[in-house]
Amino acid sequence: MRAGRRIALQLALWLAACSSASCWHVYSGSREPGCRDGLTYLEAEYTGAHRRERIDAKHGAKCQSTQPLVGFAPCDAGPHPVVIYVPGTVQPHDHAFILQVLERLARRGHAAFSIGYDNFWPGQDCARYRARARCIFDAELETSALSTVCRLPGCDCERGVAVLGHSQGGMLAILAADYAPGVRWVHAMGVTANPPPTVSDLDCVLPGTRKLPAGRLLAACGECDALFDGGRLNSCAGRSPGVSRGLRKLTGIACGSERACVGRIGRGPRMGWIKVPGSRLRDKEADHCYMFHQGCLGPPDQDWMSDPSLPWGLPALIGDLERAFR
Repeated sequence: MRAGRRIALQLALWLAACSSASCWHVYSGSREPGCRDGLTYLEAEYTGAHRRERIDAKHGAKCQSTQPLVGFAPCDAGPHPVVIYVPGTVQPHDHAFILQVLERLARRGHAAFSIGYDNFWPGQDCARYRARARCIFDAELETSALSTVCRLPGCDCERGVAVLGHSQGGMLAILAADYAPGVRWVHAMGVTANPPPTVSDLDCVLPGTRKLPAGRLLAACGECDALFDGGRLNSCAGRSPGVSRGLRKLTGIACGSERACVGRIGRGPRMGWIKVPGSRLRDKEADHCYMFHQGCLGPPDQDWMSDPSLPWGLPALIGDLERAFR
């Protein structure tokens, strides 16, 4: 069986296995309305694009699918800068990992949200990615996720917006600035410019096509990501240089290193790319979901959540967000 078909089959099996909530770890915090322990839980709905919807140069994209969004903000009136997390394929918008991240961001003074969208199919192209991104981020659409968030109490989109995303969500995060000029910074996880076998076109996220400047993007990918390594390796034993090549192509940044090219413009957030090494992870597998322990269905990697020495970990990303909102 060809490698591309094999990975597509694995994705299909994963989709089937994750069709019920039993796949995912449960969030243990409070999701009750009102102020609790310094945070307010918020939820709303916006209108997104169906997975088959494609962007149209004349008419844009139809946003007709009701989708949820959830998040946390500090209890005080604020207003607070906004961070949006875009989940990957099949990942629930209220996955325990995502809610933990949102809670951590809110405790650092941000209004942090995760958005649901029609993400239950891995096969995509730019026309579909852009349709979803428009319905999520278009600041001129009253029903977009971003416009909905900006109307919620305590949210200050005038200070700018930052976007985090994983896998398919990382691609959508990179496209956010095409529709929302106020996007200050993007962190895309588990992506390169080498598409998985089910993706036919990624030109829209490349430098020169997208509107997000290289100075506002930090991308990270595991060194043995079987979906985005370009060589279709399906084992961490390979550690293909395709991940480095794909990250350089995605960001437009090269520095002669095969491991990382990271810089900063003035006092702003970091820019560039990081190839996550398995040697620094607890399970030693820098796969597509390196921020999890033992694969995409495992619990969150606690080092990613808490270790300030990891340049791809949450503490470092929080520092970038604070610089982006200065």
